[in-house]
Amino acid sequence: MKTLIVTLLLCCSVMVSHAAPAKRYLFIFAGENNMESMRPERTVIPALEKLDKDLKKADILWTRLARRSMGMNDVDSEWTDSDGEEKSHYGSGYSKKTAREYKRLVETARAAARKKECDKVVLFWMQGETDAQKGWGDEYAASFQRFVKQLEADLELGKIDVVIARLSDYGLDEKLQKKYPDWEKVRKAQDSLVKNNKGWELVDTDDLNGNQNKLQFDKKGMEALGETYAELALKFVSSSQ
Repeated sequence: MKTLIVTLLLCCSVMVSHAAPAKRYLFIFAGENNMESMRPERTVIPALEKLDKDLKKADILWTRLARRSMGMNDVDSEWTDSDGEEKSHYGSGYSKKTAREYKRLVETARAAARKKECDKVVLFWMQGETDAQKGWGDEYAASFQRFVKQLEADLELGKIDVVIARLSDYGLDEKLQKKYPDWEKVRKAQDSLVKNNKGWELVDTDDLNGNQNKLQFDKKGMEALGETYAELALKFVSSSQ
C-alpha cells in the first residue's frame, strides 16, 4: 500500500513538473479621443474570457495609452510634413516635436509584459482625428507602418498584430470639411493599411457614434466595440495555439 501511495505521489509530481506554462497574451490599447473612454477591464477582458473559458487560466496582460489629441507625429520619430510647410500649420516660431508619446507607450507596454515573452501581442489602435484636422492624410499610412515596425523592434516581444478602428463617419459631414479636411484621406489610409498587411483587422465604427454621428461613441457604441475587440482578440489568440 505504501509503495502504491509513493508511486502515485511520484506520478503527480512528474505531471506537475511537466505541466505546460500558462499562455501569455499582451493587448495594447492606444489612440486618442474614443480610446480615452475605452475601459478594457470592464469590456474587452470580461467578454474575451466569456467567449473562451480556458482564457481565465491564461495570463492576459494589457495596457492603455490615450490622449485627447494625439497625431502620428506623437508616436513616429521619423514623421515629417510631406509638403514641408510646418509653419503654415502652426504659425511662425513653430518648433517640430515628434514622438512625445512613443516613449511612454513603450514603457507602459514593457511594464505590462514584465519583460517576459508573450505568445501573442496585439495593438488595438483608435486614432486619426488629429491627422485629419491638420491635413496630414498623405503621411498617415507610411507613418503608421514605421511606428509599428519601431514598436516591434523596441519591445522585442515578437510580431505585433494590429486592429485599426477606422475613423467613423463623423467627419464626412459637409459642414465639417473645413475643420477636418483630410478625414476621408485618413479613412482610406486606414483601409489600405489593413488591406496591405496580412492578418491586420479593420473595425468599421460608423454605427458606434449614435444616430447623430457624433465624434464620441455613445455607451452602446463603446459596449459594442468592446465585444468586437474581444472577438478579434480571440481570433488572434486562437491562431497562436
